[in-house]
Amino acid sequence: MNAGIGGTSPCTNYVNLRDIHLKYHPDLVVYFFDLTDLWDDWDSERHAVYGPDGEITRFDPMFINGKQNWWITATYYSTFLRYFNNKVVRSLRKMQVLGLADYWKAQVSGQRAKAMIANGQDERAKKALIEYDGLLLLRGRGREDVIREHFVRTEKYLMKIRDLLAKRHIPLVIVMYPHGIYVDGDQWAKGRVTWGFEPGKRYDDYLAFDIMKEFTDREKIPFVNTLGAFLRAPKDKYFFDWDGHMTSNANRIVADELAQSPELLETLKSLSLADKK
Repeated sequence: MNAGIGGTSPCTNYVNLRDIHLKYHPDLVVYFFDLTDLWDDWDSERHAVYGPDGEITRFDPMFINGKQNWWITATYYSTFLRYFNNKVVRSLRKMQVLGLADYWKAQVSGQRAKAMIANGQDERAKKALIEYDGLLLLRGRGREDVIREHFVRTEKYLMKIRDLLAKRHIPLVIVMYPHGIYVDGDQWAKGRVTWGFEPGKRYDDYLAFDIMKEFTDREKIPFVNTLGAFLRAPKDKYFFDWDGHMTSNANRIVADELAQSPELLETLKSLSLADKK
């Protein structure tokens, strides 16, 4: 069963698994972790609504940090306030982070203010990274301290998924796939510039994959890293130029690598042995 939903991450997937997918009694859960999940977890958690037991009951865009935000609620119901928020309030916040000079520089040069924040070096930019940089996990060792700080949140929800499944003796396998910047300089050619990544460059800072390997090793969760399969693959179009999503050829690489991975085969073998017992 394909339980994937666009824009979800360990935080929302934990709730979906608990409330929806476990009703179908899966034998095995294969979790495809995306490099945007760090930001998605931050965003989902701040919109979470909690029950008396401290568990998340739902996600509401009008709630911030457990409380209803009346300004966000007003922008939801008013077209004018929504326009004012998007064009004025958010611009002022970016200006506050960047400073007037750098914000004006971004406007004149045609750069996205978000990209300038993502690559900024002062403390204001670093503190704002998780809010403005949806691709923070791709920034590598230059942002390692901030990445590891926020990966703690993602770890928490991955462990909640693992523990929820363990109560029902359902094994979990985590799979990671790369984004275009790791595969070739001409992959995701247009979109990468919008997010402040260099055109024509293949990035080889694999911190995100290393952090996941550290986590899965520590928690003894089978982990399949498909990055190597992409680096061995013949030159082809694996990522769309603008949105960066994988093409059918890229999805085939991920599927083939997973299907023949020792981690998955060992997990399936353990399931078979358990059935015999």
